[in-house]
Amino acid sequence: MARVYIVRHAKAEKDSDSGADADRELKGRGERQAAWLAKELSEGDQKPVIVFTSRFARAMATARPIAEACACALEEAAVLETGHDASSVIEMLAERPLDGPVALVGHNPQLSEIVERLCGEEARGMWLRTGEVAVVDLDDDAGRLVGLMRMDD
Repeated sequence: MARVYIVRHAKAEKDSDSGADADRELKGRGERQAAWLAKELSEGDQKPVIVFTSRFARAMATARPIAEACACALEEAAVLETGHDASSVIEMLAERPLDGPVALVGHNPQLSEIVERLCGEEARGMWLRTGEVAVVDLDDDAGRLVGLMRMDD
């Protein structure tokens, strides 16, 4: 069984100085969410051994503290960027030998679709909020939604 943490990037600014969506940085609240996520995911015996992230600034700023706190690899994955569908991420996971829990940091609607595809009916219609993580245990081809975590307001 493999554990997958599916993390929507933390709260980001509406715009960037460059005008590009990919360049949007985290707000102060987003920085606090990223730090909270790093602390939560680094505790216990199920911490990620690798963090895959979108290359967008807001995802990188969410993923970096998680990887640092978990003392694990951080790998950019273009399939986690907007414009890619959920199946491309599921295929990426299936093609890689995983040595333990992994974290995926990216964007909606893709991440919510990944949770729904992996977990089926129990996750139907779920929508991850900014700074929220879905904890999924994978067993062969099926997944089970273990829970959701998000910093309290």
